[in-house]
Amino acid sequence: MQNNRQKNTALLAAEIERSNAEALAWLGEFKQQSGRALRVLHIGNIANNAYNNAKIQRSLGIEADVLCYDYYHIMGTPEWEDTDIKGSLDNFHPDWWAVDLGNWQRPDWFVQGPLLDCLDYLRAKHRGTNADRLLARRRLVQAYWDILDEKATTNGKRRRWLSPMTLSALRTTLKIAPELTLPGTTLRERATACWNNFALPVLSQLSNRASLNAAAKNVRIASVDPALVRRVRGETAKPMDHVRIALFRTWRAQVGLSAVMEPTHYEGSGSEPQIARLESLRRYGRLSFHSVAWGGSKVLSKISARIAPRTTSTIASPLATTSATLARREAVREHYRRSFADVPSAMLESELTHADCLSGHLSDVMAHYDIVQAYSTDGLTPLFAGVTRFCAYEHGTIREIPFEDNLQGRLCKFTYRHAPRVFVTNSDVLPSIPRIGIPAHRVTNLPHAFNDGKLRKFRDDNPQLLPPTGIPILFSPTRHHWHVGGGSWTKGNDVLLRAAGRLHKEGRDFRLRCVEWGQEVDKSKALIDELGIAHLVEWVPTMTKRQLWAAYCQSHVVVDQFALPALGGVAFEALALGRRLITRIDESTLEQFFGAAPPLLNGETVDDVTRQIAHILDDPNDEAKLGQKARQWIEIFHSSTRTLALQARAYRDLMLDQDEPDIPKSGSA
Repeated sequence: MQNNRQKNTALLAAEIERSNAEALAWLGEFKQQSGRALRVLHIGNIANNAYNNAKIQRSLGIEADVLCYDYYHIMGTPEWEDTDIKGSLDNFHPDWWAVDLGNWQRPDWFVQGPLLDCLDYLRAKHRGTNADRLLARRRLVQAYWDILDEKATTNGKRRRWLSPMTLSALRTTLKIAPELTLPGTTLRERATACWNNFALPVLSQLSNRASLNAAAKNVRIASVDPALVRRVRGETAKPMDHVRIALFRTWRAQVGLSAVMEPTHYEGSGSEPQIARLESLRRYGRLSFHSVAWGGSKVLSKISARIAPRTTSTIASPLATTSATLARREAVREHYRRSFADVPSAMLESELTHADCLSGHLSDVMAHYDIVQAYSTDGLTPLFAGVTRFCAYEHGTIREIPFEDNLQGRLCKFTYRHAPRVFVTNSDVLPSIPRIGIPAHRVTNLPHAFNDGKLRKFRDDNPQLLPPTGIPILFSPTRHHWHVGGGSWTKGNDVLLRAAGRLHKEGRDFRLRCVEWGQEVDKSKALIDELGIAHLVEWVPTMTKRQLWAAYCQSHVVVDQFALPALGGVAFEALALGRRLITRIDESTLEQFFGAAPPLLNGETVDDVTRQIAHILDDPNDEAKLGQKARQWIEIFHSSTRTLALQARAYRDLMLDQDEPDIPKSGSA
């Protein structure tokens, strides 16, 4: 029986290798025929899925960009994935200026910030000058700096620097936006480069000193430092004062500000949503390069935060909207109304306004890409914009959201039902596909995005990271949430703790390490005290990626979650590192999803987990080679090559078949 299973796995591995090669060869064919690489825009970046996918794609020549708008959680940033962060950070709004990132630099294809500023950067990248692109990048940096400032002020704290472009913070700023690096080694050389690269292009509209003086005298006092304005209007003004004010006024007229609807803010379930308006975009009146060129941080700090909203992009769009695209947009809207005919019309129109707002802002940017890959609920953007070549990428999204009676639920269900391609990354959501009505031929079972090569290299480069001899160590990195609520949020931590309590009563010796994070850490600690195992449990602080990997390697087993029968990021990384894993899975579903279930220790109940931990205690050195088998499984069924090949195959089908969103002209959902 065992020999037959190994033979079948070998045959399947050979078939997967052939399929991968065929799909990846198409990327070369596309480049040869079109004269350029395939262009993919990834929208949304929860859990770094977009960043990881784009990074893998770029390694094989795809021109992949990531748009991560209005989302700053640390686990959705490149720094979390690729750096060894030294220092403590707020998980929701990490202050990158407050920690040491080493020599690492953020890639310029990852675009994060308020929506409209992100879009301006992408427009400048595709259609603007180099000066346009650099100014747009500076606005993104300044925008996040201002968000951190506001947050600190709200919490009664004070941050260290006045501006991200002052010399004390410049080094960190250039890690976040490395393309802003100015040539030269001295302050004078950098100031000259700053003036030539940024100031002169803006000042070109002002031809002489008279126009500079006239512009300066018309600036409202509220817009800049009042003392500076008084100096200019009087007789004590210095020549550079005129330049500063005129430059600011010209720049403000060109750049302006804006507000945009927030796509992820919903209030109430089943009631008409209240669409919030972001205020973060009203803060960009600062010219950050003043701080480098002229030391003008005082002037900049006085600029008013309330400036008239921007109504157009700084980079005009030359892309014409075709009649076919307009017709698709209207068909989508009409079909949405018919699909939810039982919902009050006023509520539907509000939801359509929300979708139109987002899709309208992004439509011209999406037109620069061959494929749009939208994560979670962001697939509504290309759908309502009339884009036909897009993929909706779920990472637990269709487990519960499409069945909620609210804006988010309806838009999510409608989007996944009509997306030309759907990437499913969680095996436990397969039953949701027929419930939503997604055609089976449009679904691709896709492994979670992660770079197995990076983990393999980490393991090979650190052979000294081994479990200690003696008492076995169980490591649980999972967030603590098991008492209140349900669904995908819960982890079932109590199952592990009760199993540990039972083994302790049986006289078994071990140590349990838990990461101290989650909403119910206090409840877990109370349960540990109740079970009498506090002396066996060690709490450790939250860790960076590499710290986690080291902890996996130095433990006898990694213990994940027991609430859902599915694999997540912890599980895949543990398997890739060749570690034994205890978690809950549905073996038959995973066999259907991947072709073979992963070799791990499956458990759901306290009895199951007790038995699996006992297996580890009886074989602390893994004589059964379960960790080695886990690493081999990842290389065959869950490698970055496999992930990229499956996406490339879907892209090829979209490019060749032109399988448009299924939006009928009549009928109902």
